[in-house]
Amino acid sequence: MKYEVVGSFLPPAELIDARKEFNAGHIDRSRFVAIEDEAVRQLIDSQIECGLTTVTTGELRRRYWDKDFFFHLGGITKEYVDSGRIYQDMDSYTDMPRFTGRISYNPEHPGFTSFKFLRDYTGSRALPRQTVPSPTELYLDIMLMSDFTPSRIYCAPESLADDIASAYRQTFAKLYELGCRRVQLDDSVFGRLCDPEMTRKLLQGGVDLDAFYTTLIGMVNKAIEGLPSDMKVSIYISGGPNVVPEWNTHDIADNIVPKALGGLKVDKFYLPFDAGATDTLQVLRYIPAGREVALGLLNAHTPFPDNKERVERAVRIAENYIPASRLSISPQSGFKLSSFEERGLLYADQWSKIRQLAEIASEL
Repeated sequence: MKYEVVGSFLPPAELIDARKEFNAGHIDRSRFVAIEDEAVRQLIDSQIECGLTTVTTGELRRRYWDKDFFFHLGGITKEYVDSGRIYQDMDSYTDMPRFTGRISYNPEHPGFTSFKFLRDYTGSRALPRQTVPSPTELYLDIMLMSDFTPSRIYCAPESLADDIASAYRQTFAKLYELGCRRVQLDDSVFGRLCDPEMTRKLLQGGVDLDAFYTTLIGMVNKAIEGLPSDMKVSIYISGGPNVVPEWNTHDIADNIVPKALGGLKVDKFYLPFDAGATDTLQVLRYIPAGREVALGLLNAHTPFPDNKERVERAVRIAENYIPASRLSISPQSGFKLSSFEERGLLYADQWSKIRQLAEIASEL
């Protein structure tokens, strides 16, 4: 069986130290970029040595997994917020998007430079895979920032979803021109919408769930519409901080699972599961024929080995829904985690986890 990873990795100590030194003004940008470039090279080499057939930059260059991409789209600028928010009686110190016009494609987006570096260094040794936050992330951010009244912060609220989709579609077209043939959308929105508490809050806020779901799914599909057939698009669906969504199989009107898995026109799904809760694998029945699935079954946020028998049992159950030829196994999430030191994680642990993944895959 094939094995793969979601795409983000813990940075090496040298890069962590260099970022601290750069932020403190002790080294200049050119020195920091040189250290960052070397860290990415080493990461690519390590991925290939572990037998991975697609490789990423590991998100080593990103400060934010999502906003770094958003800040460089047209119509969005970065604003540093250091005072209490409207809906929170607390001080907030963070970078926030400010909308200065309609969201649009930026031909000078730094993501293109990052991809070219990945492409050139990888060469023919593996396929370079570009990861980007899902367009649903930006849409939901705007909705939450505006209390579901986007006209408060966006100049063309009636075309918000279409503007986001268009900016993404043109970005993907440029990536294809640069040689990209694998794009991955990182999405926590669909996973969080599996949580009954999340949907309850939306309903209490007057949100029409069915219309909201339709908008989200339609936006993703418009973002990837018309791409060349050899540009394969995947989506990683996370439950947010809890990683594994609260998958359920109830055929009820406000269940997002059948709508998302059945309606998203992607080529591949990266889906995290609890290997010990195999009943949740029933959600795989909603995935249309012909799509591939990477089963996220290993815990990327612990240095300890996973239970091999539980993983293998979960795979066998999944094969009742998806042909083995279209299945692969992966960790439940990326390895990059802000609280990695608190969890006792080391840079080397992620490679040990991939080696265990390869071992299990070879026995399946």
